[in-house]
Amino acid sequence: LIEAAVASARSDQEQMLECLDSARIHLRLTLDEARQALTDLRHDSFENGLPGALNDLVQSVSREKGVRVTLEQTGALVPLANSTNRALLLVTREAIRNAVVHAAPTAVFVHLSYGSSAIRLEIQDNGRGLDATPVDLAAAGHFGILGMRERIEQIGGSLEIVSNPGSGTTIT
Repeated sequence: LIEAAVASARSDQEQMLECLDSARIHLRLTLDEARQALTDLRHDSFENGLPGALNDLVQSVSREKGVRVTLEQTGALVPLANSTNRALLLVTREAIRNAVVHAAPTAVFVHLSYGSSAIRLEIQDNGRGLDATPVDLAAAGHFGILGMRERIEQIGGSLEIVSNPGSGTTIT
């Protein structure tokens, strides 16, 4: 983007400014993600299992972003490998972040359910909903949903997204 801005500096200042603005946004997002990755390395603790880590996450987001985020757990706690806990935590974090940044919800609800043969994690918001498909979003440079899907598939799960513009989004 910076190279494109330099190339268009003399001929098309409007395009140059668009390229620089896009570069600025991408750099800010990359910096935020790098900071979050460092925080993840230092602070993700599963001493209290996945529910404890999710509880820490929802409290932190509620406090920092001013959006009511709640967690409900059903079923008997099943100890999971840290890699599975981490994948589920990171997917939840991304889903909440997407909702807060893009959908302007007043509430986000996280439900963790331990069943006899599966774990079900659902993140639901009451925001604007998605008006684009995950493929369209990835083509536009938004890879959050693609990353969530890949993380879940790596641990043997599947990801489902249900959303309609104006009626929120549910990620399961």
